Amino acid sequence: MYRRPLIIDGDPGHDDVMAIMLAYASGRFDLKGITCVNGNCPLPKAVDNILKTLDYLELDIPVYAGAATPMRGYNKPAVMCHGASGLAGPILPPATSKVRDMRAIEFIAKTLRESDEKVLLAPLGPLTNIADFMIAYPELIGKIERISLMGGGALHGNVTPAAEFNIWHDPEAARIVFSSGVPITMCGLDVTEHAFVDPSDIQRFRDLGTRAGRFAAELMDYYCLAFQRMGMMENALHDPVAIYALLYPEKVETHKYYVEVDIFGEYTRGCTVTDMVDSVPGKQPNVDVAFDLDRNDFIDKLCDALVKLG
Repeated sequence: MYRRPLIIDGDPGHDDVMAIMLAYASGRFDLKGITCVNGNCPLPKAVDNILKTLDYLELDIPVYAGAATPMRGYNKPAVMCHGASGLAGPILPPATSKVRDMRAIEFIAKTLRESDEKVLLAPLGPLTNIADFMIAYPELIGKIERISLMGGGALHGNVTPAAEFNIWHDPEAARIVFSSGVPITMCGLDVTEHAFVDPSDIQRFRDLGTRAGRFAAELMDYYCLAFQRMGMMENALHDPVAIYALLYPEKVETHKYYVEVDIFGEYTRGCTVTDMVDSVPGKQPNVDVAFDLDRNDFIDKLCDALVKLG
């Protein structure tokens, strides 16, 4: 089977881990590596989380460290959702594998430069690494086939009325990426809020009887409890949607709009301003904005992945 070359960029993160498991188990990607960025947790914790996870699942995927801070401002970790470690809940043994010496943007550049075909990027956290790469290696931007990202929202935010966490965390980086001309699928809150998990889904993961299934259930036990503590009863499993959209685009409803990231507004900084009424003169649609998906199939595909991983 042909496998499309893919780089995942993330800030693990409970839902990042679920996304990585979905991508790897599909068998449809040549997963070149995972690059880490500050976001849900500080960079050292993000790196440690993914190394421990890959060791536990016995997955041989190279890991590279990227940006430790946003382009402007300061780190704003999502402690309420992911805990102080960024991956609270399951107790994993210390990592034995090591992060690679090459910087994340250098790895991305090397991969694109050496690839005979265009490469997919799936950023699951703030877009700092991707923007840093575009600034440092503009000649390689054309080697990106598509960016399928988790972030943004056409209709509302989740950390401010207008902004979603990943974009709000580094709006300057997001503005660079959204204006790059690369084909983008934005899997923002509009679609990820349809990709929720409930207690019956978690029990289904556990009942699969695999190590990956039990691990996923433990991840979701904490993740859902964290949402409940914030008064939210439906627990959106955000990041796997960006992978699901690459694997099963026919299962995801998208519409093409012009999207620009606001970096100036007092109340709208980090908003993915989506022109749904074609009112911005001289601007052409540049983003495939996802709005809905087949939730039952989404959960089924996660279960399939957890069985394949064993």
